[in-house]
Amino acid sequence: VVIAIIAILAAILFPVFAKAREKARQSSCLSNMKQLALANLQYAQDYDEKTLPYSTLPSGGGLMWFVIVQPYIKNTQILVCPSQSITTKWGTADISYGLTRSTGCLGESGEQGVALGRIAQPAETYCMMDTRAHDNESECFPTFYAPPGNTWGSYGAMSDRHNGGANINFYDGHAKWMSRQAAWAMPYYDFN
Repeated sequence: VVIAIIAILAAILFPVFAKAREKARQSSCLSNMKQLALANLQYAQDYDEKTLPYSTLPSGGGLMWFVIVQPYIKNTQILVCPSQSITTKWGTADISYGLTRSTGCLGESGEQGVALGRIAQPAETYCMMDTRAHDNESECFPTFYAPPGNTWGSYGAMSDRHNGGANINFYDGHAKWMSRQAAWAMPYYDFN
């Protein structure tokens, strides 16, 4: 009888513990996103009010955003979500977050970063979010696309690894969790 009671309690409590553990990971990831949002704004202060570019050269060449931001975060662990087990790196980097594809340097005529003055709705304009490649949580992807998606995965490479949603930061510096449907229902601003 005692063993049966313990088994029943374990069956009830283990899912609760797992959910609480994921909630803690989600909070840690949200903290990472907030720090990255602030680093982006610090970068803009140093570079004529222009935000982080995707890369320093057109078509993703040169230094990527997660290398450029290092002087402001001084820690590569901030770039990895605790809920993501990465097995396929982006080059040599573990990166769980993607910068919006609309910040430039992705085409031959892409603008390097976005002037803060051009962002009319900074509290509603995505800067970075949880990402994955090919809908595979173990694959890195350092950017995301506008809807309706592409070959890198559904919902523009956005990952819903946190209880059916993603942590997202915005150009005003705040970060929050949003369900996948709510995130993709918001307007998408393109600066190219």
